[in-house]
Amino acid sequence: MNRLFRISVLLLIVFISFKARSQATLTKGETVSYLDKKIKEVLGYQRLVPYQNSATNYYYYNASVNLDGNKLTLFTERGTTVNKTIGYRAYVPNVGYRYIYPCTYIEQTHTISFNPMQIKSIDLETTSISGQTVGMIKITLKATSAQYNFVATTVNDKFNANAGQFNGQCTSFREVGGERKTTNEVLFTYLKADDTNFNKIKKALLHLQALLNAEDDPFG
Repeated sequence: MNRLFRISVLLLIVFISFKARSQATLTKGETVSYLDKKIKEVLGYQRLVPYQNSATNYYYYNASVNLDGNKLTLFTERGTTVNKTIGYRAYVPNVGYRYIYPCTYIEQTHTISFNPMQIKSIDLETTSISGQTVGMIKITLKATSAQYNFVATTVNDKFNANAGQFNGQCTSFREVGGERKTTNEVLFTYLKADDTNFNKIKKALLHLQALLNAEDDPFG
């Protein structure tokens, strides 16, 4: 019995040691690929986004994480239909050929770039609507250095008369708003339904930070 116990303990120690070495030896590229895999887990899921006195469901279509030098870029694209809507081309009486879209359709893209060496803290974002499948991780930076770009696109025109079967339908899908700013807060979109994801993503971000710091100043 004692011999079996000792063997079990030894195997556990070997497993833990191997796992720790595997994490510690991940390269920058492998760490970024892991973060990219994690952000892509939200694709196809929805998130209820509050705006003024209401809230809208947005489904995630695209997401990515890329590293260029010491600049990490997070990108997400989401919209108000389950699948990304591509307008269909049709001939509208008294108007001509137009692309037709659902009148309530909205698309949003969020892009933010920052230097992971600037990471000060990583926490769960807690101000959003509770009970959601998709959550946000708040990364606070040491300085106001992250570059954020938000673009909103939606339909602008509705056929109200003399358009035959297209009366009441919408066209002219184009950019209607957005925001560019420099900030010290970064939001990382992640699959909240997996309750291990926060710690995994946090560890990966801190590992990337350590790699970049060591590369920038090996003796710092």
